Amino acid sequence: NKRIRFSSSKPSHLTTQLPNSTVESILHIEHDGSSYTAIARQSGLIDIYHEDDSEPIVSLTDNIRLSTDYVVSLNYCCNYLLSCSNRGLIVIYNFRKLICSAIPKGDTQQEPGFFIMINEPIEFCHNFPNEPFKFITGGYNNSLEVYNVAKDHEDHERQQVKLSASPGSVLKICKSIITTKPDFKGAPYKGFSWLKDAVILANYTPEDYTVVTATKFGKLIVYMPKITKMPIDTYQVSNHPILKVYSLSRKACGCSQTILFFDAFNLIGLMDMNTEKIIKRFEVPLIGSISSFEILNIKLNKEWLIFVSSIDKFLRIYQLSNVGGVSGFTLKSIGISKLDSIMPCIRVVDSDDASDLDFGYYEKK
Repeated sequence: NKRIRFSSSKPSHLTTQLPNSTVESILHIEHDGSSYTAIARQSGLIDIYHEDDSEPIVSLTDNIRLSTDYVVSLNYCCNYLLSCSNRGLIVIYNFRKLICSAIPKGDTQQEPGFFIMINEPIEFCHNFPNEPFKFITGGYNNSLEVYNVAKDHEDHERQQVKLSASPGSVLKICKSIITTKPDFKGAPYKGFSWLKDAVILANYTPEDYTVVTATKFGKLIVYMPKITKMPIDTYQVSNHPILKVYSLSRKACGCSQTILFFDAFNLIGLMDMNTEKIIKRFEVPLIGSISSFEILNIKLNKEWLIFVSSIDKFLRIYQLSNVGGVSGFTLKSIGISKLDSIMPCIRVVDSDDASDLDFGYYEKK
């Protein structure tokens, strides 16, 4: 086992401006055969680390709008790193350019990013599959929105080429921010919306797709943007806020559309979207609410690992198995560990050997 403590970058000119190094989000990135970790801090600084190195190779500022703003999401898709703040600032970086232009450790790298302003506040931002410039968002009193900024990015790149051809141009050091409108904005449920998360179902095509959103009020709300802006279905699945919704199904297998959801207390639920029924409800033994979680699919539509940390300062690991059929899901506890503090974010860094895990070992314990 190996433990690395990532240090925060402290350039002298940022010491007073960005004093808070509390971690808000973590992202593991596999790029060109190498592994990287991106960490977003409460100050808005995003540090990027290479594999086992404890010092950042790149540090990015200007990822939040105000001192009260914070990064809610870090995504990596097709060579692009996307950050999204609660106040609606989207920044998209060309990851290859970031890594290639990395400067000596301890300094701050300001690779020109692509800056966009969208409707706020935001609680989640997820890319469409293999589309770095198309994403869904939502938040407090901010219903489901779909953005596609591919054309805006093309215009931005052309402008950068023009500026690079003009050495010494003052415009080269100016940051331009584009304000854009959503391609789709869903109607809120009964006039008010407080979305916590959303997932695009596996039967996705660029023009025809279904999005399941999770709300502060324990509901799952389903949208089909091609058909209507109104919710097509609403399900009350918990009395507590739904923090995470995740698709267990994969298009390649042709199985039913099964989603998993966590609430803020202790419920892990499974719902078959084809039959519109809850097929399993698991209550995990927590003391206090969930602080973070991670789901790792280790065998296609058969086995998952679920990592859950809570404010009681414990990390719990569960094995979710599908032993046959839509209702054949089981959940087993395979590990528990006491933490030194509350864990705000979990990410699996090395999952290469996960498919070789011997679950029989845990069953004998």
